Amino acid sequence: MSKELWENLAQIKKKKQEVKHNISLTLDDEIEFIVDPEIKYFTEWALTTVSPAFFKIPASKGNHHPWFSRKECGLIIHIKYAVRIARELFKNPLITNFTQTEQDIIISALLLHDIGKAPLKNSQGVWNSYLGHASIARHHIIQSIDDCGDPRLLEFKQTDCFYLITMAVKYHMGLFFEYKEKPEFNKISTFVHLCDYLSSLKVVDYIESL
Repeated sequence: MSKELWENLAQIKKKKQEVKHNISLTLDDEIEFIVDPEIKYFTEWALTTVSPAFFKIPASKGNHHPWFSRKECGLIIHIKYAVRIARELFKNPLITNFTQTEQDIIISALLLHDIGKAPLKNSQGVWNSYLGHASIARHHIIQSIDDCGDPRLLEFKQTDCFYLITMAVKYHMGLFFEYKEKPEFNKISTFVHLCDYLSSLKVVDYIESL
C-alpha cells in the first residue's frame, strides 16, 4: 500500500474520531422509556438541574468501569448502558416481575443515580463529592424542588414514587459504601444497584483482551 494511501486512511480515521469527540450525548431516548407522565416530568426536570460537566465527564476517576465509560462522556454512556440492562431484564419474567410504575421508578432512578458526580448547585450552595455522590444527589433533588416552587413537583415530592426514586438513588451503591445510618434496601433499590453494578463491570474489557 502506498504512503499516500496510508496517509489518506489516517486522515479519514482522524476525522471520524473528531466527529465522535464532538457528539453531545443525551438521555432523551431513555427518558422516553418512562410511561408515567408525573415520573417523566420529574425526571426531565431533575436532569435540567445538573451542571454541563455531567454530560462530559467519565464515569470513573480510576479504573473501576469498562473502557467506554472511562472516556469523555463516559458517565452518560454508563447511565444509558444501565438503563438498557434494566430494560432487557424487565423482559424476563423469571428474573423480574415489576409493574409498569415500578419500571418507571427504576428507569428514573438510574437516570439520576450519578448526578452527584458533577458539581450540583442549589440555594444551599455547591455540592460535589465523588465518594458521597449518591447522598448529595438525593439531597440536591429535594432541595431543588423546594427552590423552584413548581406546584406539580411539590405535589410529586409527597408521593411514594418520589420516595422510592430518591432512596434508590441514595442506595444505588449497595454494600460497596459505608452508610452513616442503616441502609433501607428494597426490591427497587436493590435492582437499581444491580443494573448500575452490571453496567460498571469490565467484562467487555476482558472479552476484547482474548
